[in-house]
Amino acid sequence: MQKFSGIVCVVAGVLLVVAGYNYAHEIGAKVQHVFTGAVPERARYLVIGGGAVFLAGVLQIYLARK
Repeated sequence: MQKFSGIVCVVAGVLLVVAGYNYAHEIGAKVQHVFTGAVPERARYLVIGGGAVFLAGVLQIYLARK
């Protein structure tokens, strides 16, 4: 069961990172970047959160093997 939840976390993490990447490259985000000079917070949170969920999933899969 732990291996299954790890796989779900890995898939969810990848989806979050892709969503954050896509959000950062939308036209609205680019306009915001031109005026503020910063990456939108939503994109940053999606990428960081996706990376954390991905890492947690990899750790769950690794620990389930032992």
